[in-house]
Amino acid sequence: MKKWLEVLTHILFWCFTTWVIYLAFGESEYELINVDGVISTMVHRNIMELWYFAMTHVFKAALFYTNAFVLFPRYLKNRRLNEFILTSFVVLVVALALELLVSNYLMLGPDGLWVYITPRLPLSLTLSIFYLGMSFAYCFALSWLKNERQKSVLVQEKLVTELAFLKAQVNPHFLFNTLNNLYSMANRSDTPELADGIDKLSQLMRYMLHDSNSETVLLDRELEYIRSFIEIQKLRLSEDDDFIIQFHVEGPTSNVRIAPMLLIPFVENAFKHGIDFKESSVIKIELIIKDEEMIFSVFNSCAVEANDLEKGKSGIGLENLRRRLELLYYGLYSLEIKEDGEVHGAILKLKLS
Repeated sequence: MKKWLEVLTHILFWCFTTWVIYLAFGESEYELINVDGVISTMVHRNIMELWYFAMTHVFKAALFYTNAFVLFPRYLKNRRLNEFILTSFVVLVVALALELLVSNYLMLGPDGLWVYITPRLPLSLTLSIFYLGMSFAYCFALSWLKNERQKSVLVQEKLVTELAFLKAQVNPHFLFNTLNNLYSMANRSDTPELADGIDKLSQLMRYMLHDSNSETVLLDRELEYIRSFIEIQKLRLSEDDDFIIQFHVEGPTSNVRIAPMLLIPFVENAFKHGIDFKESSVIKIELIIKDEEMIFSVFNSCAVEANDLEKGKSGIGLENLRRRLELLYYGLYSLEIKEDGEVHGAILKLKLS
């Protein structure tokens, strides 16, 4: 729905409900009229009542949108039900109190501020609860629509990805047979480092070709992929190069499942832009699981621009990663990028429950 149409719909909703409530609960005077022996009833409505209901609906709208755009999204993010219920109750009480105070003041003057109990209190409370419930329905409807759009996007992107993969795919059997031959040749020529690198490359390809097609994989498999990737990257470094590569894992990882290929882009980016063959280089990778939350951080020194042929070309990968996180883990993650010119860092926090 276009933005202007959505705004217009909201305005019409509040105008319509205000008018209906005015007709249903506004004070009226009834007069019996006898015209040529036909008795009819004439209703005289107090137009000030319309102003009263319009004024009080401002506070009900504030309650509605506070819950819809602040409280409920916060609940979706942290999933703290007790905190959400308590906060909603407090907002309801505050909105109702402000509504009564302001309406009493405008209708009765300064003395109205001391009138805490009014004949309209039960009606105001009932309507406030009604609109709070309407805001929940509105939130659930928006959430459902967003999920449906995300599912549609995921299906479309999956089809596009599969098509691109089929177009670019080389026969896996041929690749693995070739790697096995190269592995045997490396062993026969007594070059264990090369043989180990080929073995690690074979593991990476198996993970990319097979496991990455699943919706989720064991976190240990993703970590194994990262370790193999790091070992392959080390092959292009010599003992004379001044570099430090640290990879630390802390916490229970055996039964954790995540989307495949979710963490490796951070590591790839660190090696792409963090290795400098002329100056000291540092890459620190850390994964911590604590209290049903995974914290994955990657920090690397920034290589000199002259040594980085792809300087400034990592944005597409990062944007794709953000898009993927938004689709798969909406409301369950936070991603923080830090850069001060010398050190680049990325911190991903992901709720696992």
